[in-house]
Amino acid sequence: MKNIFLVIFIISTLLQSCDLIQELLEGETEYINKSQLYIGDLTLFLSKDEMIKYLGKPDSIINQEYYYDDEFTIIVQSDKIWDIVCKSPKYATPDGIKIGDTKEKVIETYGQTKSIKNKETEIMFYESYSTFNSTVPLYLILTTKNNIVEKIQLWFHYE
Repeated sequence: MKNIFLVIFIISTLLQSCDLIQELLEGETEYINKSQLYIGDLTLFLSKDEMIKYLGKPDSIINQEYYYDDEFTIIVQSDKIWDIVCKSPKYATPDGIKIGDTKEKVIETYGQTKSIKNKETEIMFYESYSTFNSTVPLYLILTTKNNIVEKIQLWFHYE
């Protein structure tokens, strides 16, 4: 009986988190051009073969997640990139934003946008749209800790 209540509690908590994220994603965000949605030479919907040509063989693959040391975690579905997380200062966006830059530089570059704040961490969402489907939002997501960029992510809102 305790297990059932625990499962219900966990599901309820997850659904509340999804609602919060959904509310954020539907809120006002700063819009950027799709050409700004790159990290180095990587972008969403790039083929898996092109990713491997650019980055080489991944250090490990778990399900559809490709891991490159502490530099990248990339999700591939149907042989296309669906999500890119970068934690390496070696790679930058086309506008020159990279790990280690300040939050102020991000705002100077892309503008003020909607974000989630939690103590010293802030997650900033910049939105664009796919050229093949104008109803699919694409995001540049920058995570800062103590006002320093520690993670850059390209993601699209798939359901």
